Amino acid sequence: MTLRDVRIAGSILVLTVSTFVTCAVPATAQRGGALNPGTARFNTIWGPTGMIAVPTADVSPTGEVQVGAAFGQAGHQDFQSYSANVGVANNVEIGGAWIHVDGSSSSGSGGSGSGGSGGLGGGGEESLMASQSLGTGGGSNGQGLLAAKVRLESPQIKQYQLGIGVFTDTDDIDTTWYAVVSTDILHAPRDLRDNSVGVRLHLGYGSKAFDKSIIGGGELFFNNRVSAVVEYDGYDVNAALRYSDPSNWRAQVGIFGDNSDLFGSVAYNWHF
Repeated sequence: MTLRDVRIAGSILVLTVSTFVTCAVPATAQRGGALNPGTARFNTIWGPTGMIAVPTADVSPTGEVQVGAAFGQAGHQDFQSYSANVGVANNVEIGGAWIHVDGSSSSGSGGSGSGGSGGLGGGGEESLMASQSLGTGGGSNGQGLLAAKVRLESPQIKQYQLGIGVFTDTDDIDTTWYAVVSTDILHAPRDLRDNSVGVRLHLGYGSKAFDKSIIGGGELFFNNRVSAVVEYDGYDVNAALRYSDPSNWRAQVGIFGDNSDLFGSVAYNWHF
């Protein structure tokens, strides 16, 4: 069994245990209603609202702008991601990201990719970076992405939301589609005044940037300030510890990519 298999198995175990805990909670302890917890809303490295690399069904509320920045390593390459999302209508967000990856030789350009397996910096053949030379190519200034997502929810099934989204690069129009179901069946903090413990789960499918694979993860809220997240992005298991400040700042630090390299990100939101 490879290290990658161990990480995938560990992620499945975490999700399985979380699901068991969720189902074991008495009905009186479960809260309905669509969640968009401001306690842990981050932009992913690709731009859309989500966990680390994996988007969720959450979107920026109408009239809210959220900006984010992420820094770390993937496949021994330093990367930076700068992103912004805006809630333009009820359950609809649009945004984008600018990603730059350092330490890549010009031979890494093009659609074939080489070595490793990371969705950002591992160079797998189906990874977005490999297929588009995302932010690489010896002196490149980086790559822009445009993104959009809509969240669908039913009054009859309040515990579940469906997020459908897309992001595409601004040069080659090479597009990644995804769909993710998120559940708040176990109540998570709804805002910074709600000091509760909760679990939020996400499961979906993503195309190009996610290796045409099942994607998903879970968020464990210790209270209204501190939470932990674990995800599988189609290539690797990533994890982070998050902190939310009452001033609308949020920060997370964790491991990312097939080498479990350190990364960190921050987010800030405001209404207009």
